Amino acid sequence: MRRIIVVVTTLVVIASGCLVSYPILSGRTTPPALARDIALRAVEDAQNAEASSWASDRLAEAENLLHLALTEYRTQEVRFLPMRNFAAAESLFALVETRAKQAAEDAIAKKNDSRAMAESALASAEKAVDASSALAENIHLSRHERSLLNRSRLHMTRAKQRWRDGAFPEARQLADDAIVAAEALGNLCSERASRYSEASLIRSWRRMAQETIDWSRRTGKTAIVVTKANHRLTLYRGGVARATYSCDIGYNNVNDKLSSGDGATPEGKYQVTVKKGRGQSKYYKALLIDYPNGEDKKNFQEARRRGILPRNSTPGGLIEIHGDGGRGNDWTKGCVAVTNDQMDVLFKSVEV
Repeated sequence: MRRIIVVVTTLVVIASGCLVSYPILSGRTTPPALARDIALRAVEDAQNAEASSWASDRLAEAENLLHLALTEYRTQEVRFLPMRNFAAAESLFALVETRAKQAAEDAIAKKNDSRAMAESALASAEKAVDASSALAENIHLSRHERSLLNRSRLHMTRAKQRWRDGAFPEARQLADDAIVAAEALGNLCSERASRYSEASLIRSWRRMAQETIDWSRRTGKTAIVVTKANHRLTLYRGGVARATYSCDIGYNNVNDKLSSGDGATPEGKYQVTVKKGRGQSKYYKALLIDYPNGEDKKNFQEARRRGILPRNSTPGGLIEIHGDGGRGNDWTKGCVAVTNDQMDVLFKSVEV
């Protein structure tokens, strides 16, 4: 009986030793430090790739899995050696690595796509703002139009700054805002400039020009025809064009003159009433015309009656064809300016 007990006891001890040593020999009790470090590095790489901004869901998943993996890792660390089992922690670390790499790849791809879209928007916005700025140099802008131009420029400046900061979605939005403001300005200016293509106005301008040329032909006298649309001044004598010059006109170069201070050059048939030699005009020499004439005064009164002009406005006056021009842009307050040499020719040719 004692031999049996000894044998059984021996078998139990041997069997217990095998059970204790098996987890150790299988490697389950060995901490997966390398897998942990790889997972930690993968999450750090994703964070450095700005996944929090560009792939936040994937990064959050990787970080949550990392928390679970580290918790499991620490749980097994404090257990009695034969009872440790790091298999679950190792599997979680592998999953963390996969998710973190996906987050980094997604972040890089989305950031690159966003950068490309922002660059495209910035290029389009720059063209739109440049076009608006060119309009501002050639067309007098109202207060509202000027505010649109300033807004488009401000949005463009901020868009470039945000692009440099790496805030590509915001840069794209600001660039789009710049385009909206610039296009709104362009539409308003195009609407005003479209009067140059209105059939009724074109017929009226052509009729006035032809009547003036016919008068010169009948009388043999000198006449001057100014075409605002293409900035041309033509000198006629006896109905024949003798000289054609480029001219500068009022800074509000699209509209017809209605009142003092509007910066527009008047449209109509006028007589030269005074020839001003050097020292008699602010600008070299000048030919004073009879603006406002009866038609101008009638249009002025109608505009004031309709509330287009304030009650205290006046039609203005002192409109001249004068020298000191040839600047290549429209800068006068309503006069027509040519170079001094051209003014000498006009001055000699015109009779009062």
